[in-house]
Amino acid sequence: MTADFTAANPQRHEMSDAAMVAIESITNAASKGEISVSHAYVATLVLAFGDARWDRMDSFDPRSVQIPEAQWGTICEQLTKMKGSDIDRVNYALSWMNQGPSAYGPNGHAETPA
Repeated sequence: MTADFTAANPQRHEMSDAAMVAIESITNAASKGEISVSHAYVATLVLAFGDARWDRMDSFDPRSVQIPEAQWGTICEQLTKMKGSDIDRVNYALSWMNQGPSAYGPNGHAETPA
């Protein structure tokens, strides 16, 4: 990673097109009442900061971040329900398995999701 950024030494970052499209989708869903405004706001913050940090990284080890196994599985399942061919949807889930964070089980230890 590059140098640490502070208020005195801020990082300037132009949001990626993918992040901007994602934020637009999230805020549109909130404006239609499909998700709560508070969830849309938090998701927008996470995307903005995540996009900025992603840009700072020379490389990223997905094993360095772990989320609960149930959340990991839910995201994987949601990816298989996205629009596209059967093969595309399977590939989204496989990409999540290879590039997304690791999962930890109820005992708090890293698990290898099935």
